[in-house]
Amino acid sequence: KEITKTYKEFKDDVEALATYFISEGYNTTHFAMFGETSYELILVYFAVINSGNIIVPIDKDAPAEDMRYLFNFSDASVVVHTDMYTDEAKSIGCKTCINTKDIDVLLEKGKALIASGNDSYKKLIIDKDALAIIVYTSGSTGKPKGVMISHNCLCVGISTTLKTLSLPDSHFLMLPLNHILAFGAGVVLPMFIGAEIFINSGIKNLVKEINIAKPKCLLCVPV
Repeated sequence: KEITKTYKEFKDDVEALATYFISEGYNTTHFAMFGETSYELILVYFAVINSGNIIVPIDKDAPAEDMRYLFNFSDASVVVHTDMYTDEAKSIGCKTCINTKDIDVLLEKGKALIASGNDSYKKLIIDKDALAIIVYTSGSTGKPKGVMISHNCLCVGISTTLKTLSLPDSHFLMLPLNHILAFGAGVVLPMFIGAEIFINSGIKNLVKEINIAKPKCLLCVPV
């Protein structure tokens, strides 16, 4: 299905979901996340790190054994997954799984909390040097290694890039979110300049959706 969101709507969704996470007692909790790139996963990504927790994006196409290793080694206790990867989420053995098809329910809970006066999200102070993201390498030379990224590290990278590049106002996101280039340069960077982001629904729809979106910028990596 097609979802269109304004920046204001996205901001409100992040606040609502983050408020829900805080109300559930999540604090510096590690959230593993995998699935096809979608608005819901991007929303979860922001809500997790903006609520003082840590996101651990995992390659959705990784073998089950590697998924379990990354989940356990990263000290994750929550798994967020798209509906297509429900079996993979169950195979990890996590007790707390969040299916993105249920995100609307969590958003409503968060909005109800805010409407009742819960301002925990607005009062939360984020340490800029605190851990925000753990990104794993491909593991081509051994076991995947976790790269620890702080809030400040992410923001400095983005602001430095903006000083050296002039970016267009429309972007096409096709890379998976376990790739830091996808989140950093494909999501956060365009948001810094208020650009439009078109999220590709999958490789089989790539050409059709590029023709629909007619983006001025498309990020890709060698295969």
